Amino acid sequence: MAYLLAPSAAVASNPSAGKTIVVRESGFESFIGNTNVSGLVHAVVRGFGAATDTATFGACVNPSSTVCADNALKFHNGDTLRWHDEGTLVQMSGPPFPEVGHINRFSDVLTVTGGTGRFAGATGQLIATESSEIIVSDPNTSFVKKLVSERAAGTIIVLHPRHQGV
Repeated sequence: MAYLLAPSAAVASNPSAGKTIVVRESGFESFIGNTNVSGLVHAVVRGFGAATDTATFGACVNPSSTVCADNALKFHNGDTLRWHDEGTLVQMSGPPFPEVGHINRFSDVLTVTGGTGRFAGATGQLIATESSEIIVSDPNTSFVKKLVSERAAGTIIVLHPRHQGV
């Protein structure tokens, strides 16, 4: 049995048809050059609960992507949800990168690639907007710490019957 969670015009009149999944994330990430050296990003996935997101740089599939990552969201019960994140820089503001106060805004496509527990075999896609602001920058070591936030909406298809949102 598969559970489809999807945005649809039929959702309002037929609640069992699916629903839009919304993900909200916030926290910080620290980099030396292009290497993510630490971070703590909290996520809330409507219908599934709270998780901690760990991202590593991933290979870009789309040549127009400016940043790509592979993410693993670990939920409090030990289940994990994985997705590949491809983003395009859409706006920069504030002082020049990598000075403190520099802000980047991205438009991302999150492609669900599976997981463990109730997310084993999961698929789907979410569209996200992301913002990051540099709060610490050391030009001598290339260390940068950023506040990050993201909001995504779309579909997650889970195959496991323990899905909490249905």
